[in-house]
Amino acid sequence: MKARRDKMKVGVFTLENALDRDSFFRNWALCKTLENLGVDVSEKKIMSGDEENIQAAKDLDLCLVSGKFALDCEEGESAASTVFLKKFDKTADNLLYAAGIKRTKISPEARKELGEILKNFHGISLTSFLMAKEMEKVTDQPVNVAADPLFLLTREDYEEAAPKEERRAGFFSSLAGFSRKKGKGCLLADLQEDGKEIRRRIQKIAASVHCSAVYTKTDFSGKTADNEEFLRDLAGADYVITDHFSGVIFALIYEKPFLALAEGEKSDDIQELLTEFELEHHICGEKDEIQGEKSFLIEDLASLRRKKAYRRQHALHVLMEALGMRNFAPEKVDCPTGILKRECYGCYACKEICPENAISMEEEDGFFYPRVNPDRCISCGRCEEVCIRIHDQPNCANSKVYAAVNREEQVKLASSSGGVFPELARYILREKKGCVVGVRWNSRMEAVADIIQDEKELDSFSGSKYVKSNLNGILPKVQGLLEEGRTVLYSGLPCECAALRAYLGKSYENLYICEIMCHSAPSPKVLKKYLEYLQDKFGSKVIGLQFRDASQTGWLGYRSQMVILFENGKELRVNGRRNHYMRAFQNGYISRESCNYCSYVRENRRGDLTLGDFWGIQKVFPDFYDEKGNSFVMIHDAQGEKLWNAVADRFVTQQSDLDTVFAKNHSRPIRFHAAREEIFQWLDEEPTNHLLGRLNDLNGK
Repeated sequence: MKARRDKMKVGVFTLENALDRDSFFRNWALCKTLENLGVDVSEKKIMSGDEENIQAAKDLDLCLVSGKFALDCEEGESAASTVFLKKFDKTADNLLYAAGIKRTKISPEARKELGEILKNFHGISLTSFLMAKEMEKVTDQPVNVAADPLFLLTREDYEEAAPKEERRAGFFSSLAGFSRKKGKGCLLADLQEDGKEIRRRIQKIAASVHCSAVYTKTDFSGKTADNEEFLRDLAGADYVITDHFSGVIFALIYEKPFLALAEGEKSDDIQELLTEFELEHHICGEKDEIQGEKSFLIEDLASLRRKKAYRRQHALHVLMEALGMRNFAPEKVDCPTGILKRECYGCYACKEICPENAISMEEEDGFFYPRVNPDRCISCGRCEEVCIRIHDQPNCANSKVYAAVNREEQVKLASSSGGVFPELARYILREKKGCVVGVRWNSRMEAVADIIQDEKELDSFSGSKYVKSNLNGILPKVQGLLEEGRTVLYSGLPCECAALRAYLGKSYENLYICEIMCHSAPSPKVLKKYLEYLQDKFGSKVIGLQFRDASQTGWLGYRSQMVILFENGKELRVNGRRNHYMRAFQNGYISRESCNYCSYVRENRRGDLTLGDFWGIQKVFPDFYDEKGNSFVMIHDAQGEKLWNAVADRFVTQQSDLDTVFAKNHSRPIRFHAAREEIFQWLDEEPTNHLLGRLNDLNGK
């Protein structure tokens, strides 16, 4: 056991060449931040990962492994990164912080190799959302996204690296000073690529802003003096043009008017960064025209400063949490149930069961959470009794499973899958003279749970609503109908069905509960803002929305269309897989946090029966597959079987099983993605489609 120390002792390890300017500043920023946190950094210089330094790691409290190419294992066993990372075994406390990788796609062979290596690291954070998404295929560990370590410090911090005698107002490097004597400004050209053609282009750009061009050293010798010279030139420049990722970051930190020369895969990191900052118009391709000063200027400095501050705070948050320096106690709901906020389904059971109306539901990021009024609460414990997070233990391992397709073409086309729910609803409304609970759009295009008793209203429940619906008041209304002896078909997400059972507290012969298979529950606030974006773009209010329409292109996920209806009569059709809202939903970026901890997956059900899309059916039952829609039906109990038997003759069916259904369906809680934090942080600051677009892995609408 290591002896206790007054200060945590941390070693910063990187694979990057110690003479590289980027490495110098990244590690300088990281070491200085650690010092500011009161950490004993074992080496101020870059630790290259050689045997001597690895042996020294045994005396450290933590090995912090970083570097922009730390995860490049594509060359297999012989890759420098592979050899480097393998040196950190489980005997030490290892953390991978703000690491990078050259490519956003990792081969299956490299995934396997890297997956084994990463088992020796207790924390993983990367500098890119696209890289994080790919890394989630490699490891089961949570993958965080932290800003590049350069963002940990401010301009004032970096100016400490410049010579003290020259760190004064109005100082410029000799070349910049010379250009000023000639009555011109200074354009700093910070380039990896050099040559006659690029220099001619730079001279032309410099002339467009009435500047002389000053070039940084292209060999990046890494000597301290050279790095200081770069900072001097940067401080004195009027404009910056760079093809360096770090050059772009420094331009943002120093708030310099800039252009980024970025084309091809090598510049993906620059494009992702500037898209995050809504500054992608500063990217300049080989054929792009430069419009003088306008092309360089950062128009909204206030927005830039907010985004820099957030990235600095978040990067520090990730670092401190990984170091164990802060006690990040998970927030609990303000309710006597005492459950964690991230685990709350927002099911309304606690609110509706309270005999004193002491619990209200308060909105945050579009989701509702319970809040108790302590002056009204009598500590009766009823809310705790009905909390499905505490008491519910779903399991239906012996369910009967069928593939089902409606025999009526028009019913299929009006549905999102095989047209099962409409037939269940018609049976209850026609034969039982009962009521059906479903979700419809209200006049404000909000998804709300509602009750219908007339078949003419059934169309309002048609089609999947990929957003969390408002459940306010629905549970006591259902209970009232049941007590009156009315037959009720309740349809909802699995957690909502569990909430109804918990709230009722007993079984009813006149109640049928139909679960709708759930991928996750997106935020109503995100959808609202997305619809506002559409309204502004197309100049008309959105009055109708169908997330998956199979009528023209078919039911399969990559073919179905999202259809938006406008008040002016126009209709917009887009491929669902190419739409930013739909893609963010499918990726799990905009869902309620409880979806990351959902108990209602695979055989864990609380309905009498469960309906959903039978994804992958074209491969397992090719003769049964219907391009207009295919459903599965899971029957869990006698009540579900009774309801299914009443309508089964309206379907073509095929017996199946749980393993087949869940081979391509939702079988576990969705993973947490760092992109979720980014979206809800900037939802009120950044145009919604732009925000979703820069985090999705596509170019859509």
